[in-house]
Amino acid sequence: MRWQSTAEEQRVLEFNLDGPTVVGHLSMVLFQSRVKGTYVLKNGDETTQGRVIQDRAGYTLVSSDGKEQRWSLAEDPSSLKDESGTIWKPNQP
Repeated sequence: MRWQSTAEEQRVLEFNLDGPTVVGHLSMVLFQSRVKGTYVLKNGDETTQGRVIQDRAGYTLVSSDGKEQRWSLAEDPSSLKDESGTIWKPNQP
């Protein structure tokens, strides 16, 4: 999955989530477990990488240096909103 910032077009966020199986989906619903994966945030020539955890309310990004960011679903459910309120729209290559 890939999104682009509406405030700064050079900023691109890409997730690679470990897709749950059918049993994994049931576990998420029944036990509120989380989907995990990795992310890459590109800002021009600068790149940040880390882990991403998806839950019902959105995503938690944890960079390789341990900094945490909380991202939520925007009003348009296909878009995301970062902690500063910037909207990120889907950008599929």
